[in-house]
Amino acid sequence: MYSVKKYGSMSPEKRMVLRLTSLGVLGIGLCGTALFAGVPANELEWATVSDVGNPGYPGNRWGLFAGRGRVDYQYRITKYEVATKDWLEFANVFSMQSDELDDLLFAHASTSLRPDYTYQGPGNRYMYRPGIDNPELSPIAISWRMAAMYCNWLHNDKSSDPESLMDGAYDVSTFGIDGANFTDQSTHHPDAKYWISTLDEFLKAGYYDPNKNGNGPGWWLYGHSSDQPPVQGLPGEGDTIIGMSIDEVGVNPGFFPLGSFTNVVSPWGLWDIIGGEVEFVEEWDIDGFGNQRGRLTKWSSNTFGWQPEFLYDELWKFIAMPPWTTPGSFRVVSYAFNPADLNEDKQTNYFDVSVFINGFIAGDMRMDFDGDNTLSFGDVVVFLEWMR
Repeated sequence: MYSVKKYGSMSPEKRMVLRLTSLGVLGIGLCGTALFAGVPANELEWATVSDVGNPGYPGNRWGLFAGRGRVDYQYRITKYEVATKDWLEFANVFSMQSDELDDLLFAHASTSLRPDYTYQGPGNRYMYRPGIDNPELSPIAISWRMAAMYCNWLHNDKSSDPESLMDGAYDVSTFGIDGANFTDQSTHHPDAKYWISTLDEFLKAGYYDPNKNGNGPGWWLYGHSSDQPPVQGLPGEGDTIIGMSIDEVGVNPGFFPLGSFTNVVSPWGLWDIIGGEVEFVEEWDIDGFGNQRGRLTKWSSNTFGWQPEFLYDELWKFIAMPPWTTPGSFRVVSYAFNPADLNEDKQTNYFDVSVFINGFIAGDMRMDFDGDNTLSFGDVVVFLEWMR
């Protein structure tokens, strides 16, 4: 958190800037939370989801998920599922350290990778399989627990220390089962930097539109910003390859590159809500006895058959999958960071205005937001833009 210093004297010009700054910034700061600008992306592609406090999904015809999808903070979520290129970077950090780590991250993973047979050990080094177009963007199929370790690795700044897999977002020591109840940590640590999307975060990013059809907030039934089922066909011809054959697609549908349908997106710019792999979230499915029996998983995948009478893409269609199975992939979420959030409370408001004003008066060069090594009106302009 930025400290605020006392300032003894200042030029008339700086006083004038301060008065203008105080009036302008306060006018914006008191209006509420601003759009966050984003933090270093760790090579992942992010969408920022705002409209804090949005109305929840009204529920399907049976009331399922009524009220869910409301999120009271801004966040970033990856535009596409974690892809093979992301997993390759992660796994090769550890798979070449030992056979045990290799087994941990690859024994139950399905990817467009294969061992590099020129590598002599320890463990394995992996490379893309030949004969696959854009293999780096192929979906992966891993377990929820493996996804949790990936988030731990991100949280720990991509450390090569195997301990970085064990905690950060999720405490791996909690992973287990007691009778019919999985004991895995239910939600990410409050101070996690990266985590598996929650049900509410996934629903909002995939289906909520702050201005649906130009009529204000609303929810789409399908993940391509539509209330109509997706049309089967290749990019430019349809919305999804679900149910299409290898001959029709030109590649095993399970390897079809993520992000191929660039015009088939959610209101926030997410690809492959329809298609790709099945996607799991943090939420548990609780059985009638209170047992945590599986993580909710969005049951939509290019490897499924085409069943127009029972499409797997509708907003509310999730199933439960045990956290140790390898059903599919996931999206990473983090808090969106705004440089104007000077008191680091994950929102921008008059508290940040106060910090900026006092820091500006005090000559604190951390308020040099335009990067010209001076405190000037340019810094005010940049701060106002971030607050807007």
